[in-house]
Amino acid sequence: MDAPAATRAEIAQAEADVACKTWTNLVGIWFAVESAYQRAAIHEHHDELASVAERRDRQAARTERLYRSYTGWRTAERTW
Repeated sequence: MDAPAATRAEIAQAEADVACKTWTNLVGIWFAVESAYQRAAIHEHHDELASVAERRDRQAARTERLYRSYTGWRTAERTW
């Protein structure tokens, strides 16, 4: 890459940004809040997601059966 080198001001700004994020625990808080939102969505849509997971599992099993039938591949049964 032929990008120009960072200036002293840009480096100072980046260092200040990292220090602020560290001091405020921004990443930890962001992760905790995002995880809570995702857990709530999973709980709210459990039945729909279970249906999707079942469909995925059936498709994966079918794909493996087809692969085996075309290649002669043998392995222990998998649990998805």
